[in-house]
Amino acid sequence: MCRPGARSGVTPVIPWRREASNPPGRVVVGQHRDGSTVPIELTVGEMWSGGRRYFTGFVRDLTERQETEARLQELQSELVHVSRLTEMGEMASAIAHKLNQPLSAITNYLKGSRRLRCLRAAEASKGDGPAVRTRAVHPSRLACASASG
Repeated sequence: MCRPGARSGVTPVIPWRREASNPPGRVVVGQHRDGSTVPIELTVGEMWSGGRRYFTGFVRDLTERQETEARLQELQSELVHVSRLTEMGEMASAIAHKLNQPLSAITNYLKGSRRLRCLRAAEASKGDGPAVRTRAVHPSRLACASASG
């Protein structure tokens, strides 16, 4: 049953052409016998018989459709959130890679420097050449120093 006063104004009940095969429905608020209201789609059909005009009303409850649309909207929102988290993870991975590359290069450079220092120290102890002293900084200290300032 349609709620009294649910539709107001001067809009005609049948706003489509008579030749139209699928008349459009109108979304209105219906009321159950217990007094609760629900959204419904009301479609009115028109027919002429014996020079008289007859109307047929078709009512469809839209509660389930609206709940489904709300759930779909919720899932789309979740999907957007998950995609943003994925993008943030990819960015974090790229940043970690960009930080690890120079740190790996520094580590390799320090290992090479230590080997050279050991070789030169061995040569100096044999008396083959002057000893070269180098001071190496551990890469983790370097990373901490560059991150803090």
